[in-house]
Amino acid sequence: MSVAFAAESNWHTDGTYYVDRRIGGSIDWFAIAAGGLRLNTPSEVDEKLAERERHLNSQAVSLRD
Repeated sequence: MSVAFAAESNWHTDGTYYVDRRIGGSIDWFAIAAGGLRLNTPSEVDEKLAERERHLNSQAVSLRD
């Protein structure tokens, strides 16, 4: 959910921005706010998610090689 509000790339899907790093727990809004808060549009959220996926895939390919 933090991807919907992060102005920069200060969000993640692995629990980084959750209190105590527990996915499903409370979002650490102070950590996210360090990079700025804004309401991202659905297309901005899609692009942020796609960019993160491309980044993770390129890391996986690098590890495999």
